[in-house]
Amino acid sequence: MKTKTKNKNEKKQKNRKRKRIFHKIILCLLAVVIVIYSVGGYLLFSYALERENFINRISVALTNHAAYNDKRGEETTNWLTKNSDDMYIYSFDDLKLHALFAESEKYSSRYVIVCHGYASRASHMSKYANKFYNLGYNVLVPDARAHGDSEGKFRGMGYLERKDILLWINEILKMDGNAQIVLYGVSMGAATVMFTAAEAALPKNVVCVIEDCGYTSVFDEISHMVTKYTKLPYSILVRSASVVSRFCAGYSFRQASCVKALKNCKIPILFIHGGKDKTVPFEMLDKLYDAADCKKEKLVIESAGHGKSSSVEPDMYWKSVNTFINVYSPHGRTSPT
Repeated sequence: MKTKTKNKNEKKQKNRKRKRIFHKIILCLLAVVIVIYSVGGYLLFSYALERENFINRISVALTNHAAYNDKRGEETTNWLTKNSDDMYIYSFDDLKLHALFAESEKYSSRYVIVCHGYASRASHMSKYANKFYNLGYNVLVPDARAHGDSEGKFRGMGYLERKDILLWINEILKMDGNAQIVLYGVSMGAATVMFTAAEAALPKNVVCVIEDCGYTSVFDEISHMVTKYTKLPYSILVRSASVVSRFCAGYSFRQASCVKALKNCKIPILFIHGGKDKTVPFEMLDKLYDAADCKKEKLVIESAGHGKSSSVEPDMYWKSVNTFINVYSPHGRTSPT
């Protein structure tokens, strides 16, 4: 009897021991998974938003090389360099921000702020700046924070830059209190102008917005890119990177939502997107358009990839842009009062 009881106790102890070992293994595996996704989240955050890391330096170098291989782009870059002045302001978080300003040859109260895309810089928007300049606009082209000649450690993906654009708008109003200002942006620049347009503090001098291939939110865009280039479960990884971003950069990926912002927008917006855009999926266009609670129009260039609409169908593109602006800014002054 004692032997049987002893054997039962030994079995129970062995079972308990196995369970403890099993629980420890599960906890260890869980800890490994948490560490992997925490490290992965930080690396994703660093790659996507941190200015100074090895991969970003390579991508920026490649972007610069591609830009200067375009002869027409090189011509307009040289034009912008010769015909613009450097301007500087300090951001809400004390970063020194840079922009190029090309003043119209003929006096005009029409201004456009041209916002560049991710990992780019002001000079890369020279062809857009030149086009607006030839249409009679004073053109301001900022280097976004953590881009070009502007200071900053982390990219704001348009969300933080909205506050910077408000400061640039105020700089224009110091020069010309009667300015009629158009906001124009491509890709991350498009997100920038959408976020800016939704700000309660937006001056009435801002008459309309043109956004070209903007994304619905930072979370959606980074999730799309992770899915496109890796086979990792993007949701956990992007959520982890979003937590890191909240602590390091001051905003979460879901917080930076153009869809949510557009519900507060009251000025007219022209939405432009290429039908073959694989970087910012074409499907995002309708989500943005439907969210906008304002006067709005839509232009789709069916055969255009990301940021290529103005190159694929330049006549249609600029005719649509100019017509749209003229509806909402028909009386820009062309001579001083």
